[in-house]
Amino acid sequence: HRTHVQRKHANESIIMTNEYEKLPEVSLNNMVIDKQRNYLYTALLGAFGTKWSKLMVAVNKVDGQTDNLVKMARFVETSAGKEFIAHSKNLFKFYFVRNPLDRVISGYYYYFVDLSYAAQYLNGVALKELIKINNLNPGKITQITFEQYLKWIISGESAIKHFGVQSDIIQPCAVKYNLKWYIRDTYHGKVNSS
Repeated sequence: HRTHVQRKHANESIIMTNEYEKLPEVSLNNMVIDKQRNYLYTALLGAFGTKWSKLMVAVNKVDGQTDNLVKMARFVETSAGKEFIAHSKNLFKFYFVRNPLDRVISGYYYYFVDLSYAAQYLNGVALKELIKINNLNPGKITQITFEQYLKWIISGESAIKHFGVQSDIIQPCAVKYNLKWYIRDTYHGKVNSS
């Protein structure tokens, strides 16, 4: 999609459409723009997303520019956001993506092997869904099997949100990314990228 900007008079608002306005809400909610450094980052859960987002905030605080980071979902709806995007064709766009199988295995290893973690994971919603899907007695659970966990991955509403198709968020056909970083083997403390 091309960006079109139409200016009428100085006092009138800018009318424009751009590629980002047509993206689904799930994508826009995961896109962060750093206005000072001119880049766009699409965060994916379980793929270094939270850590990188915190790093972006920390760097901006050091610079004393805490208002530089904006979420695309809100930014794209404002006239200032639309103007910035229209004139920022050179935004450096990137994301980190992770092997889906690795995400599933590490999710089980970190959150469901220990029941105390499972009770807190996704604010406890995940465990409640897993119990219901597998017809388990909450008072008699001593451990969660990988098979029970997989049933939740496939059918749990919170699992679909957390482990959903990553391309639905990234939108690689609509957004021309400059950097795509593939991460694998992170669940044993080892990170390989390609």
